[in-house]
Amino acid sequence: MGNYLHLKDVIAKYYIRDGNRVVFRNNTSLNQMALKMWDKLHFSEIDSSVLSKVINGTRLFTFKQLKTFCDILELSKKERRSLFNALIKDKLGEMNATENTDNIHLALAKISYSSHQNTIKLSNKSKRLFEEIMAIIAPRLNQKSKLGVKYSASCYYHFITKGVYKYNSFVENKFANFDVAIPICDFNKTVKGLENNCKCGYHLALYGIIKEYLKKRIFTHERIQNKLNRWVSFFFPKYAALSYLENLDTLSSDSKLLLKELRASI
Repeated sequence: MGNYLHLKDVIAKYYIRDGNRVVFRNNTSLNQMALKMWDKLHFSEIDSSVLSKVINGTRLFTFKQLKTFCDILELSKKERRSLFNALIKDKLGEMNATENTDNIHLALAKISYSSHQNTIKLSNKSKRLFEEIMAIIAPRLNQKSKLGVKYSASCYYHFITKGVYKYNSFVENKFANFDVAIPICDFNKTVKGLENNCKCGYHLALYGIIKEYLKKRIFTHERIQNKLNRWVSFFFPKYAALSYLENLDTLSSDSKLLLKELRASI
């Protein structure tokens, strides 16, 4: 049985014990909270015993369950980040990965990737429009890039290893001042030296992409930035489509429907 103290300690901020009862911030009991989560998770994945084990530190939420928990309590971005960071620390412990092991970056990358690959649930009409938009703003799945690798889930891990690798001085000196803004992290501009940059999985992958383009010496800074933006759209399709729609001057009824469904899925 696990001993997941990081999530246990942080989640304790959002409930009180009243005798034998657990009462959450929104004045729901443990059973009521579990029922609300069960409903939002489409009648699966959770019950009061699971929730009880999570708050007692003997089990972990899945990322989807934790997101649902945060949504029900209407937690702020800062509060959500604190909970997700705690969950990630416990998952790293479960994988026997620590700051002193060689696999820390890949472990974090795996966790980062799995936590943000939730299914995009759209109506049939919205699916068609979503696919049309993605054809404009992002590469196709399995399309070959100028870096010789295909746009796929596996390329994420490929670029992680490139991101932590130290290249020659030409590449390292040109690495700064790229816009690496992504929707799940506040870090947005590269600076010289990996130690001075964010090391979340997605950012490490973007650093690998930048360094590989620089190594080839075939693109200007501006061209690399444009390529990088398309990689970000590929990694975060929901957010990319949402941003695209929000920047249109006018929206058709179909576009408004897709916009509504995308916002509901984030």
